[in-house]
Amino acid sequence: MLKFYDIIPTKHSVHRGESLNILGIVENNGEDTHATISVWGRESEDWVLLVSKEIDIVTGEHKHVYFTIDRNLFSEGFWGEEPEEIEICLSDKKPDKLQSGVLIVIV
Repeated sequence: MLKFYDIIPTKHSVHRGESLNILGIVENNGEDTHATISVWGRESEDWVLLVSKEIDIVTGEHKHVYFTIDRNLFSEGFWGEEPEEIEICLSDKKPDKLQSGVLIVIV
């Protein structure tokens, strides 16, 4: 079973047209596995897949997974309107609506 400890952006605000680096921290409390780890984002209700990586993680391993959220994902073209902020989280499946995340302000 994978446990997601944290998602740490390099900064909590990003200018439109900039990309954003993210550190995700994952631990495997189950058997050795191959998994797809994703950064999810939402501007309102529903989580949307932003970026994913496939990893191999062995039993008991604590792993740092690095992501870059492309600058186009902070734009009106991706969300349908120009977002002022988005919330992000880390998971191996789509989070439910009650899942909380980390707020990123877009300036």
